[in-house]
Amino acid sequence: VSLAYLIASLATCYLGYSMVTLAHLALCAAQSDDYNARGRVFAWWQTYTTLGLLTAMIVPKMLDGLLGLGLVQWMGVTIISLIAIATPTTVFLSATSAAQPQGGHGGLRQYLALLSLSSTRRVMTAELFLGLASGIAAATGLIFMTSVKQFTIGDYGSQIVVYFLVTMLSSPLWAWIASRMEKHK
Repeated sequence: VSLAYLIASLATCYLGYSMVTLAHLALCAAQSDDYNARGRVFAWWQTYTTLGLLTAMIVPKMLDGLLGLGLVQWMGVTIISLIAIATPTTVFLSATSAAQPQGGHGGLRQYLALLSLSSTRRVMTAELFLGLASGIAAATGLIFMTSVKQFTIGDYGSQIVVYFLVTMLSSPLWAWIASRMEKHK
């Protein structure tokens, strides 16, 4: 596998991930015209995303070897099952009213005009470096734990589950701090 292949594969994967994430964020923003309600929608989106990640990591580990399926196959079954449950639940139980459209549909010209704004370029640069930071940290952690500490991939996955649990348990604290330090103050 060449370096060019790895770079092209990573760029393609990141592009796909960005498209899915932007669609989810747009759906969150379209749920309400109210600023605080959109914040609550996003908070619940984050909560259920983390729960989904935890479920996709824990369930396959518990079912590994059953029905002749391995860890990766159980991960696929779990993710497909979660999608089948979460999609209709979200569609039918969404209690917020849809936001009112703000005008015509944007096109490529409007999208490129955003890039002329220095604030957009700063946000995109920050997002790029945040993504690189977490990607480098995850890869370094995986390499270190498996090569130096001799963890199996399963053991490393268990450590990641603990990381996510700590994150979820500490989220109320961060929500309280964020409410005291609103971005408009």
